[in-house]
Amino acid sequence: MTLFTKSAIPHVAGEIPTVIGAQTVMRGSISAQGSIHIHGEMEGDITEAQEVIIGKGGRLRGNIAVERVEVAGQVVGDIVSSARFELKAGGKVTGDIRSPKILIEEGSIFEGNCAMSETDNLQPPPPATTTFNPKT
Repeated sequence: MTLFTKSAIPHVAGEIPTVIGAQTVMRGSISAQGSIHIHGEMEGDITEAQEVIIGKGGRLRGNIAVERVEVAGQVVGDIVSSARFELKAGGKVTGDIRSPKILIEEGSIFEGNCAMSETDNLQPPPPATTTFNPKT
């Protein structure tokens, strides 16, 4: 299984990303300066990161407020991306999306509202208050 795939979102050279592995279930919020890759399950919010990548097997229940977001797995929560948002084929987002650039590929599922706004007008979503059952 490959954890890192070629992405249209550029990575910072020499950076080591934070990785939530495929066999990991995490509860709690993350605030990071670099990249975060989720291939397991997470419940909590993600803020301040440069990029968040939810891999094909990744599941997040929480809000995201970062620079760039790519979803190939599942997200239940609101997403605010100050630069770019991508929903890959096979990915699913249930929640609202706000970003100046939005790409939704054929074969993905999006249930919510989206708004394309200038980065100055983007405010992070409130903290998630839902509970997560990793078995569903």
